[in-house]
Amino acid sequence: MLFNFRIKDVMPLVEHIRSSPKHKAPYGGDATPGFWLVKDRGVYLMSNGDPHLAKEEGSKGSKVVFAEGYDPNTDDDYYLGGDDFAELIELEGLKDIEKYKTLKVKLTATRMTVTLVG
Repeated sequence: MLFNFRIKDVMPLVEHIRSSPKHKAPYGGDATPGFWLVKDRGVYLMSNGDPHLAKEEGSKGSKVVFAEGYDPNTDDDYYLGGDDFAELIELEGLKDIEKYKTLKVKLTATRMTVTLVG
């Protein structure tokens, strides 16, 4: 599976990751700064910064950026089936992310590959 995220949409998450005093692993504990790639109702990225980045001022939910074609609010074919998951993508490996147009995440049964394009 290949998931594409527009960098312009991801930048608020990047800024939050960079400015957060602490960072969490997807299933608890501390982690290095980065994104969580989440698959539940859709596929999306969210900041692992602590405290979380709210959708809106005073909101209890976290801001997320859906992969193109996998937003349950706008896409008819977003559903993948299978187990839900969250995986950490370390920000350190994405040097100069703001200079690119697309973040691509490719998943196979045994590997996750993250690339910046454009």
